[in-house]
Amino acid sequence: MSGNKAKSKDKGKSIRRAEDYQIATPTTLPLQNQFQIYPIIHPFLTKLLSLNHPPKPITDNTYKIRFTEHLCLTTHKTEPTHETLKLLVQKIFGNKHYATDHSKKTQQFYELILVDTHSADISHTQDKTNPNHTLFSKCIIRQVLSAQQWKNPFEERIFSVPFAPQTYDYNDYRMAWFRTFLYRPETHSWFFNFHDNCPTQFPIWFYYWWTWFGCALSVLPIEAQGGWEFWEKNMSSLETYTKELQFFRIFNIAWIFSWEYKIQSYLKNSFPHSLVRLYKIKWWNEFKTKLCNSENVEHYCRTKTKKFTLHNLHSFETRSGIGPSTPQKKDSSSSSTKAKRKGLSQKEKEVLEYLKDDPSMRQIFLQKILDKADDSDDASSTASNNKNKNDDIYQDSQDPYDM
Repeated sequence: MSGNKAKSKDKGKSIRRAEDYQIATPTTLPLQNQFQIYPIIHPFLTKLLSLNHPPKPITDNTYKIRFTEHLCLTTHKTEPTHETLKLLVQKIFGNKHYATDHSKKTQQFYELILVDTHSADISHTQDKTNPNHTLFSKCIIRQVLSAQQWKNPFEERIFSVPFAPQTYDYNDYRMAWFRTFLYRPETHSWFFNFHDNCPTQFPIWFYYWWTWFGCALSVLPIEAQGGWEFWEKNMSSLETYTKELQFFRIFNIAWIFSWEYKIQSYLKNSFPHSLVRLYKIKWWNEFKTKLCNSENVEHYCRTKTKKFTLHNLHSFETRSGIGPSTPQKKDSSSSSTKAKRKGLSQKEKEVLEYLKDDPSMRQIFLQKILDKADDSDDASSTASNNKNKNDDIYQDSQDPYDM
């Protein structure tokens, strides 16, 4: 009984398992190409995380276009209305976001391939008022299989759970990396990062994938740019085209991805406008740039070990008198105990419950609570007095990771 209760609580946000994709599951998912207006984000998470903590000074954190994919020519000579664009997409792709020769190879099919091969940890955060609607998603890359690892690329593998189609080959696996993340245009975003244990060997086609979905150097903050410049000059053993992806992999640098359709001029020689897909990325504000600054990169290039990691960064910042905003997992229990002693508001307790399946984000929030409490001995009473002021937390946010 208690097991069923726990499973129900986890429904909103947890790492996907193969069992989640069984044949009965896809019928509950929303159709694609809905172009829905982005709903209200989690009712209090964004506001509480920034409460009494002004955002860090960042010059520009808007989405940057990473790649433009040409989809097809149209007869339009000017940019049409959004409604016209929506109808055109429906006409071309139906309820998918790509052309396919197999009607059952849906986005769920490709997502299950990545989950079933243990290539990625994928989780979706649902809207609690509408469980069929996904607010945002997360992908932690664990491995990217090569054709050599597959042994026979034409070999059909069988899903570990009932699904239709029941089998997939290496070409399906490769396409899964390009089609899984075409979930919903404009109003949905993906959080990307590499797992600590992700191998650094990637098939060559994945370097091409990186130019579509991966982060771009243009969004790096100044401190991170210093790390990249040192990396680029001193990693002469790496092929030039591999350096960017390897930099993000080695130092586990996170980024945000989104995409959208657009009708615009693309081909030369007076062709009419084309339907294109814009792949967009931006920096994740909560990432600690010290993890990829020139000092850490230089230390890695010299010793093949990192001086700063998520597990020791807290101690370095404490010594230098800097309050860490990205605490470490190993401090989670002590931070949680301290937070309990400080006294948690009801909303803070609800946020902690909401983040229970995401230890790193939970730890960030715990540290925010402690930092807020340290700023004032009577922080809890101040928060209570400001209850009316905090009623505006039920608001939209461009990105739930933008804290």
